Amino acid sequence: MNKQMSDGLILEEKRIKLQKEIDARQTKIERNMQGQFATPFKLAVDIIEATLKYSDIQINEVRFLEPAVGLGAFFSAFLKVNKGVKLGYALGIEKDRKIAHLSKQLWENQGIEIINQDFTTCNPPIKEKDKFNTLITNPPYVRHHHLLKEEKERLIQLVNENLNLKINGLMGLYGYFLLISHRWLQKDALSSWLIPREFMDVKYGKIIKKYLTEKVKLLQIHCFDINDVQFDSAEVTSAVIIYKNTSPNASNNIKFTYGSNINHPSIIIETSLQKLISLEKWSNIVQENTLTLANTFEGTRLGDIFKVKRGIATGANDFFIINKKIVEKYEIPEKFLIPTLPAPRFLTSRIIENNSIKNSLENQLFILNCSLDKYDLEKQYPKTYEYILIGEKKGLNELYLTKSRNIWYKMEERKPAPIICSYSGRKSKKGESIKFYRNKSKAVVINSYYNLYPKQIIFEKIDNTEDFFDTIFNELNTINQSEILKHGRSYGGGLNKIEPKELENVIIPVKFTELKKPIQTLII
Repeated sequence: MNKQMSDGLILEEKRIKLQKEIDARQTKIERNMQGQFATPFKLAVDIIEATLKYSDIQINEVRFLEPAVGLGAFFSAFLKVNKGVKLGYALGIEKDRKIAHLSKQLWENQGIEIINQDFTTCNPPIKEKDKFNTLITNPPYVRHHHLLKEEKERLIQLVNENLNLKINGLMGLYGYFLLISHRWLQKDALSSWLIPREFMDVKYGKIIKKYLTEKVKLLQIHCFDINDVQFDSAEVTSAVIIYKNTSPNASNNIKFTYGSNINHPSIIIETSLQKLISLEKWSNIVQENTLTLANTFEGTRLGDIFKVKRGIATGANDFFIINKKIVEKYEIPEKFLIPTLPAPRFLTSRIIENNSIKNSLENQLFILNCSLDKYDLEKQYPKTYEYILIGEKKGLNELYLTKSRNIWYKMEERKPAPIICSYSGRKSKKGESIKFYRNKSKAVVINSYYNLYPKQIIFEKIDNTEDFFDTIFNELNTINQSEILKHGRSYGGGLNKIEPKELENVIIPVKFTELKKPIQTLII
């Protein structure tokens, strides 16, 4: 082992120790707000090795850029993979002053310059020779709602000016890093990004996918196993995106890989650029090959029968979801009470009977819903008025959702739905994440559920609509979870979620012409 390699190992041990100390001083909330999730060294090494398989430049010609360098996990891995060969030039940029200082102390004699600055405010090199031919990074994962309005507007303008791409305001900071970095790259430069996998399916991800298919040559996307979370404190499933800064070609094939190790994937899929562009959800490429479906169902789209709507968003569940004790204490009249259900985890049956609200649940729950203004409320129901004042003293009337209402304690209208659905969750022992419930009660649900409201569709006449809903409910519970999940998305730690429009695309494995008792007209 030469001296440079030996020094690199010693520095890596110091880096790991420093990283543990930094992580220990931060709360999970602080790390989420700042997007500081350090890359594990082994993962950094794997990504470096996978990326350099596409490199056609000599090691001593490498101009290495790390726009979110942190304590230098990728640079350390780069030295290890390249056996300590000196780089042509390396630059690491880090916004956090203390971390930048520590990183500089660690690596200043190893051939990398560390700058303490926000990458998005740095001016890129003007001359081609001063730009970079290798970029490998794990950008900060800061969600859009943690970005200040002024900051978001600046970033959107910056991307629009340089790439002529219009940004969805829901994009997280990592997306801006990726798009802004384009100005820093030499022609044919190689880029590799460790980012959340969700961009492949969500609306804000369209602009990233547009960049990857129109501005550069996409080489590979590796999706990590959904049960293999890469970061201890970040509940996201990660992907690695590798591309070259050159014009795409319609004949290009893109490699999709899947598994716990990018260099030893369990699935390898080749797809054309043309097919990739046509897909709304890129994750389906992986899911269709990694999930084994019990059958290929011929059936009916759920959205052809039902309109899927979210439950009531109260804006302050702890205040608006009340039990009998609160009702009696503040003499809240029945007309201000909407029967509701507890969270899905508290339901003991998939069928909620008419009397189960009173008999099967430990505590009957209600949503407080009042249309009287405060003057009339105080005059007619003074005890109920006292309860409203408690909410105002807590500032609940000034919350984002409540403040937008004409009367802050008046809920949106919702009717009981015959079938409801828990739209997110981790797999149960039975392998289920998304669960359907037959609601025969008068309970109206909050936004822990989706409502499946029947559309006004004309079938043959039936004698009993309840029988029809029972039939559909039974069919929904025969759907393989893989059929549901391929329309939704997966997060770290095995958390699965599906949006209303996505749920409407799920296939019910029965043709309605095969039902013994089709329905004539259903009206919400």
